[in-house]
Amino acid sequence: MLDGIDNFLPSANFFQGKYIIAKYDKRIEDLGKYLISDLGKVEEFIIKEWKDFLPKRMFFNLINGIGPSPFNLSICEAYFKVGHFYKSKFILDYFSGGVVHEISHFIKNNFLKFPIQKAEISSFKFIDEGYAQWKRTEYLKKHSEYKIYADNCAYHILGSNLFVLFDLKNKWSKIMFDHLNFPILETATSFTYFLEDNFGYDKTNKFWEAIPDYPEVKIWTDYLKSYFKTDLEDLMLKWKEKILKNKGNQESITEKIITYLKVEKMDENEIIFHYKSRYPLWAGHNIFIYDDKMKLQSVDKIEKYRFLKEGRLKMNTVKSDKITIFAHFFQYSQQIEFNLREDT
Repeated sequence: MLDGIDNFLPSANFFQGKYIIAKYDKRIEDLGKYLISDLGKVEEFIIKEWKDFLPKRMFFNLINGIGPSPFNLSICEAYFKVGHFYKSKFILDYFSGGVVHEISHFIKNNFLKFPIQKAEISSFKFIDEGYAQWKRTEYLKKHSEYKIYADNCAYHILGSNLFVLFDLKNKWSKIMFDHLNFPILETATSFTYFLEDNFGYDKTNKFWEAIPDYPEVKIWTDYLKSYFKTDLEDLMLKWKEKILKNKGNQESITEKIITYLKVEKMDENEIIFHYKSRYPLWAGHNIFIYDDKMKLQSVDKIEKYRFLKEGRLKMNTVKSDKITIFAHFFQYSQQIEFNLREDT
């Protein structure tokens, strides 16, 4: 569990609520103290949502790292690498929402009455991660706004040639870690919203809680089919068809998200953009770039921080002069036609 986490030095100050205990490394004391400041609100939310199903204790540790964060479901403990965060209201909400996301993972373990077979792990994670993010949006009070964003992310991913649709249910871990600069988690959340649209909020919300109501079910895939009374692959095909037909979410509001964009550097290998934005953006998750053949490009940030109103992006050089850029932030969307030579 602690692979890659060296010498965690917990500070003397920490958060201890009825269920949550959160500590941060004393070497990031200023940031750590700020990030745990809303955990009282998180507890209020999780008690309202899951009072009868909460573990007795859940542990969250903040460390000065960057990248995927390890967790241990058996003891309800998670390590958050917060090196790509800074002090801002948006980041505070994002982090607190992430705690809700992890707690959702802990909660579902109360209901699993059958082991997840090796062949089922990917479809399990596809549903599990989408649901956890879906619940996170309720803490943020952005359930409707995040649906628009998730659908728009799914449009770029499902319409690309990164992978085939059923890789999401058959090769989840590979897809997640091969495409860290793309919104795979957000795409899974779009599918959860699709379930909500088709089966209603209550049925979707009680997906884990209802497992004990199906005593005849012995394996995960049978539960999926019994609960939704249809095959997962059929649902995924209908979801993809809807997302592509609507070109994401038709309720998107046109907004000038990116207010400034220039090519800072371009050579035979790499293009670096300098941008300014109305909202904090994460390259590859809020910004999507296509070449003149409408092939989705991999975009990465240069600064260590995930969300910036001003920053730089990098991508491999493309043969074409003209590119198309999409920006999405919650319910807002923007499309930019950009000439790499004329607009430098």
